Amino acid sequence: MRKNWILLLAALSFAACNSNKEHDHDSAHNESEEHEAHNSGEIVFDEHRQELFGVVCGQVKAAPFTESIKAGGRLVTASNDEITLVAPASGIVRYKAGGLSAGMSVSRGAVLASISSEGVAGGDRIAKARAAFEAARAGYLRDSALVRENIVTALHYEESRLAYTNARLELEALSGGGGDGPIEVRCGLTGKVERVQAGNGKYVEAGQPVVVISAGRMLELQVDVPSRYASALSSCKDARFLTPKGSAVTVSDMGGNLLGYSQNATDGYLTVSFAVPQSDGLVGGVFTDVWLLSKSGEPVISVPSEAVIEEQGITSVLVRLDEDCFEKREVALGSSDGIRYQVLSGLNEGEEIVLKGAMHIKLAAFQTIPHGHSHNH
Repeated sequence: MRKNWILLLAALSFAACNSNKEHDHDSAHNESEEHEAHNSGEIVFDEHRQELFGVVCGQVKAAPFTESIKAGGRLVTASNDEITLVAPASGIVRYKAGGLSAGMSVSRGAVLASISSEGVAGGDRIAKARAAFEAARAGYLRDSALVRENIVTALHYEESRLAYTNARLELEALSGGGGDGPIEVRCGLTGKVERVQAGNGKYVEAGQPVVVISAGRMLELQVDVPSRYASALSSCKDARFLTPKGSAVTVSDMGGNLLGYSQNATDGYLTVSFAVPQSDGLVGGVFTDVWLLSKSGEPVISVPSEAVIEEQGITSVLVRLDEDCFEKREVALGSSDGIRYQVLSGLNEGEEIVLKGAMHIKLAAFQTIPHGHSHNH
């Protein structure tokens, strides 16, 4: 009986050993197949995940490609959309209660500040202007009566009238309409305070900038183009540029238009200007990449910028092999119009590629293809 038990245990041990060897062999075989599939460059990304991550695929078709010139540009406040209020006289600037700061809304005609020359070396300019006005008016009234009696000449009367008119205009300019007290600085348009140039309580000279007001309606896109492209600028009627958020927008699509381009180069560059309506996310004073758009060329294969994957200087796209399998394919790219790249080689018309969501599928490249999933190419 004991001998039978020993034989039974030996048989079970031998069977288990053979089972482990077969399991190890199958595992090694599966790993080898998975490794070979991974090396093939194929990536599995099932339809559920494609829908979850918003993957969009499309067929490659040749179409006219817009020729473009890539250059650097900057957004600035349009010159006709901004005014600078200057001090009408020398004196101490005083802002209204609460003061002014960048971003504050202001209305046309509102008094933003006052300039007082009281206590400043040279005396009160308003008082001097009023004294000069009173003297000029008295002389004008006197000569008006004398000229009728031919006591003074007509020429002397005209000189007296001109002196009176000039004195009146100067007083009105200094006093903001002829009233007494400090000179008022009034807003010339409805908009927002862009910059406060002079500090509250500081002395300013006549003509010195005090406040800059922007209507906030338009920006100007100024593009610096190398002079070697001078002959091509006449065909560039539109432009595409990157917003601070990184999205490419077209000037004409925003309702903007070409303003013109310079005829003379400065430091080897010509300037092309576009009017751009101000919108959320667009601010003046920022630099950006710009593509000056020209006419459409011959039909070529092109792909959206979002479809391109770049790794260590190598560019590729994802070609769809079937419903849930993709292949990373190296491609040679040509010029860009800001939203698409021309493909010089690596893709054929009719192939289907990933147009959107390529980065999500790229992350799945480290996952192996399930055993049994294969393609015949």
